[in-house]
Parts: sequence; C-alpha cells; structure tokens
Amino acid sequence: MESHEINIQPELPVLLKWLHRVAIEPPDQSIRGGTQVNLREIGKYKVIRAFRREMAKAITERIGPDWRFEGIWSNSLNSGGFHVKHVHPKGWLSGVCYIDIPDDTSGLFRVGDKTIRPQGGKWFLFPSNLSHEVTIYRGLAPRLSIAFDIARTA
Repeated sequence: MESHEINIQPELPVLLKWLHRVAIEPPDQSIRGGTQVNLREIGKYKVIRAFRREMAKAITERIGPDWRFEGIWSNSLNSGGFHVKHVHPKGWLSGVCYIDIPDDTSGLFRVGDKTIRPQGGKWFLFPSNLSHEVTIYRGLAPRLSIAFDIARTA
C-alpha cells in the first residue's frame, strides 16, 4: 500500500483539537478511547475547506475524476484508545490522513495483512471492504487523523 504526502496547514490541528473538545465517543463507531467529528457539513472553516480541496486534488491525481466523498471525519485518539476491526460498507475506497502524531511508535494502522506506522502529513487509500483496525495508542497527547470514504460517480 503506497502512502502519499499532503501539506498540513498549521491551523488545521489547532482547529481540530478545538472541535474535539466538546465531542463525545460515538457508541456506534469503531473508535474506543477517542472522539469523532463529522467534517462533511463543516464548510464555515476555511482551513477544512482548503484541506478537502487539497485532498480531492491529490485523490483525483491517483484515481481519476469519477468519485466523491461519501463521508469525511476527524478522529482524536487518546492514550489507551484504539479502533476495533471494521469495514466501511458505504464506500468504494477509504482513506486516512495523519494530521498530528505525537507518538508514532504506537497506534499502528493494520489493514489486510499490512501494518502501517502513522506519520504526520502521510495519507493512503485502501478498499473500503478490507478489514482494518488501529492498535492501542500510548502517546500522552491526542493523535489526530482525518478519515474518509469515497464513492464512485461513474
């Protein structure tokens, strides 16, 4: 699985930390010991709009123009947090972009038979029906990522 890089504006992790301060752990999602914030409807923040544009451009360069975001959200994982093994039934492809990674030795991403060490500014795509999880994160500060699902339009 090939990783790619994207430029993370310094304001993005600041805004995401602010948004996560009032978020709760969703009971119906894979995250344990963390929070999620839906970014699909948050258009009032220019740094999120800029991230989406940059991500869309990078995705289009790799897979072509016939796609759309089916969902896009931010995850904040606290020390001891993880993601249980799951799939994304609404997507064709899924992806994750690492925004702020205070400890890159824990909270490893496992997808299929691959294990990926998160690094800030790195992102990758994988088939949405491929089972994936995040191992226990041991960092002292929250770890931020943005995940998304892609649907075909053609």
